[in-house]
Amino acid sequence: MELAKLIFSFVGNLLWPATILIIVLLFRKYLIQLIPNIRSVEAGGFKLNIEKRVERVEKIVEATVEDERAVITLHQRSSIEGASTMLAFAAGKSFNENLKYNIYYDPAYRNHNLPFQFIGLYKDGAIQAVGKVLKIVYCDYKDGKLEETYDDDLSRLTQDEYNRIKNIIEETGYYDLKEDTKFFLVDKFYETCYNLGYAIRGKQYFRLNEIKDFLPEMSTQKVAALLRESGSE
Repeated sequence: MELAKLIFSFVGNLLWPATILIIVLLFRKYLIQLIPNIRSVEAGGFKLNIEKRVERVEKIVEATVEDERAVITLHQRSSIEGASTMLAFAAGKSFNENLKYNIYYDPAYRNHNLPFQFIGLYKDGAIQAVGKVLKIVYCDYKDGKLEETYDDDLSRLTQDEYNRIKNIIEETGYYDLKEDTKFFLVDKFYETCYNLGYAIRGKQYFRLNEIKDFLPEMSTQKVAALLRESGSE
């Protein structure tokens, strides 16, 4: 009997961190409101008192939200640290809308390891467009209006930028962009053709200063031309 209790306790200690992490990722927006009411879980004849773990979960949720807020300033850091870095995303379905509105979008909770100044759009074996990140905007879409999230400030948007975000949300039918989304606004996605010879699955960083003749002060249009020339070699 003692051995069974020991095994149960050991397994419980292993599962709890993983369970907490999954809950945080899936329901982070609602946890802070729900946690004060959760005290125990009962299933299959077992009753588990989790009151002592509530404080720990709250701290994890707060840390997760705080980390996401920090990413809002990515475009500010990018101008210094990531001036020669391009992050390329696989953009098969969204490619046309990305070009039309000069916006790339991502789940709000998805962080990136390195700062970057440029976004590349990958499709059919090549990076086919590149844009310089000007703003990163966190917002939801409700009742025909944008609502700021993660302490972002929508007053910093021009009317054109506001409309572009609103329109890409309404036009994109294959992804639900109405909640928990961040929008990368670029100066313009300039078409290019930087052949890779392999497929990008998800995303990939590129050091543009490793390409001959690249200069950090280059305009996006010139970066697109340089990528096209380098990709054809």
